[in-house]
Amino acid sequence: MTKQIENIQEQNTPEARAKKVRDILVQKKVIKDAEKDMTIHYIKEWVFAWFAGKTVAGFLKENWESIIMLLPLGESPKFDQAAFLAGYREIKQNNGIYDMYHIQDINEKTGQPKPGAKPLDQTSVEYFQAWMDIGFYLSKLTIEIWKHQDSEWVFHKATEGMIHTFWYTKTLRIRDIESFLKNKQIDKKMFDQTLKTIQSQIIGQISDERFERIGDEITFDELRDYYEKGFLDKNIYERAIKTLGEVEGKRMERNKKKEALKEKTKGELKKVR
Repeated sequence: MTKQIENIQEQNTPEARAKKVRDILVQKKVIKDAEKDMTIHYIKEWVFAWFAGKTVAGFLKENWESIIMLLPLGESPKFDQAAFLAGYREIKQNNGIYDMYHIQDINEKTGQPKPGAKPLDQTSVEYFQAWMDIGFYLSKLTIEIWKHQDSEWVFHKATEGMIHTFWYTKTLRIRDIESFLKNKQIDKKMFDQTLKTIQSQIIGQISDERFERIGDEITFDELRDYYEKGFLDKNIYERAIKTLGEVEGKRMERNKKKEALKEKTKGELKKVR
C-alpha cells in the first residue's frame, strides 16, 4: 500500500505531469520526441508552459488543449498598447530572447529596463497572468476598433472565431454585440448565440478590475439598459445588481483609504516645512 501511494505521488509531481503533457504532444505529432528544445513546464493547476528553446511559445491545459499562444499576440500591431494597459513591456534582448518587465521598471526616455530591474520569470504564475491580461486588452482594443464608425473594419463581417476569441478573453460585453448587430457585422443568429455566453460571464465581468483599470467598468445604468431590453432575465439582473453594489462598496472603501493617505502625507509634509 505504501509503495502504491508513493507511485501515485510520483505521478502527480509537477515534473511528472509536465512530462505527461509532452508525451501527449509527441503522440499527437504536434512535436517530435527528438525536439529536445521543446519542453513543457508546470505553472499551476491545469496550466503548463510550452517552451521552444528558452522562450515560451504558449500555455496549455493538462489535456494539451491550448489556453493561449503567444506568437499571434506578439505580432499584433496593437501588442505594445495592450501590454502597456496591462502594465507590462516586452523587451528583446541581444540574444533574441524576449523578456517581460513591469512597466514601472522601464526607463521612459530610453525604453530600456532600469538598472537592477528583473524580468518576469517565464515559469511563474505572474508571467502567465501577464499574457492573459495582454490578451484581454488586445481583444478590448480590437473590439473598439471594430465598433468605431470611422474605422474601415465597421464594414467587415465578424467571424465566429473572432467572436469566440473576444468571449474567451472575457472582454466582450452585450453592448458590443449590440453594436456589431446594428452595423450588420454579425447576424441575429450569432447575436442570440453570443448573448447566451456573455450572460454567463457578466457577473465575473462586473468584478473584473481590468475594466476598472481603463475606466470602463460596468455600471448600474448599463445593467438596467440590458434588463429593460430583455438581454438579462430577472434572476441574472438581480445577481448582477447585488454584485455591482458589493464591488462599488469595496471601490469606495479603497478610494477613501487613498484620500486618507493623501491627507496624512500632506500633514506630514507641513510638519517638515
